[in-house]
Amino acid sequence: MDASACKHICTCTYANKPAIYAQVHAGLHHVRYTYRYIRAVRQMDAEASWAAPGHGLVRTRRVCCASGRRRPRKGSGVMMVPERTTEDGFEEHFGLNYLGHFLLTNLLLDTLKESGAPGRCARVVTVSSATHYIGELDMDDLQGSRCYSPHAAYAQSKLALVLFTYHLQRLLAAQGSPVTANVVDPGVVNTDLYRHVFWGTRLIKKLFGWWFFKTPDEGAWTSVYAAVTPDLEGLGGRYLYNEKETKSLAVTYDLDLQTELWARSCQMTGITDVTQDTFSG
Repeated sequence: MDASACKHICTCTYANKPAIYAQVHAGLHHVRYTYRYIRAVRQMDAEASWAAPGHGLVRTRRVCCASGRRRPRKGSGVMMVPERTTEDGFEEHFGLNYLGHFLLTNLLLDTLKESGAPGRCARVVTVSSATHYIGELDMDDLQGSRCYSPHAAYAQSKLALVLFTYHLQRLLAAQGSPVTANVVDPGVVNTDLYRHVFWGTRLIKKLFGWWFFKTPDEGAWTSVYAAVTPDLEGLGGRYLYNEKETKSLAVTYDLDLQTELWARSCQMTGITDVTQDTFSG
């Protein structure tokens, strides 16, 4: 999607969102992929002819847009599932919700850097959740093997996404790269992610979801905003909710924790950690 199209989209009014979605979808390349094992993410990157320089826009998670559909479309994450692992042996929340996104973003960084330019940066938009506010990152037990809790595992994966995005932005800025990284909270959205929650919660969702929950299109809007708005040109390291910047959990601004998680994630996914070289150079 070129800069002129982005500018036109973002000058439209809030009431014109259906038209905006149509223009956004017309300029995007949709790719089906799985984060269930590291090999699949690497394979998707190897076959990503759609990510050639010039596209300049990559999101680290598919937006669950459901325009024209009666049933919400499945996203690329899991929520509050029973204890189980990916094919690589990672706890499923941590592996699917976080490590897959971490790896894919890093594999595409060279293409993003080639795609961006001063005044027209490429953008990484990571989708987290307000659940990160109750999350805790246990660096000694990231897999939750000692005492597994579906709620804690989900919250930790969303917290990790925020920490990852902030550290990524620090690296990009230090390298002088024409790429920015921001993280968004889509809000409480009516999708099938809730199929593993407590039955009482599912009942409330079924009865009152139309009132309390956003539609998938509404939930996607902050991601679209972060991807195309001229207001964020050249700006990264922001946490956005309802198209406005807000503060994430205080611990997400801990630089040492960001660095430690990044290093551990590099080890888990088999990629090189450039943090020390970047900040010492």
